[in-house]
Amino acid sequence: MKHLKKLTREEKKFLKAQGFSPKEFLMERKGFDSYTFFHKLTKKLITIRR
Repeated sequence: MKHLKKLTREEKKFLKAQGFSPKEFLMERKGFDSYTFFHKLTKKLITIRR
C-alpha cells in the first residue's frame, strides 16, 4: 500500500457525488481512469472509476 494522503477538493466533490462521506476516506492512489481510496473505519481499499 502506498502512502495515504488527505483528499483534495476535487476528490471530496467526487466522493460526495458517488454518495460517500469524504471524512471517512484517505487517498491511496490516483490512476489514469480510477481513484483508489482507503476507508478509515473498515480499513479497506475501494477503487472507483472516474
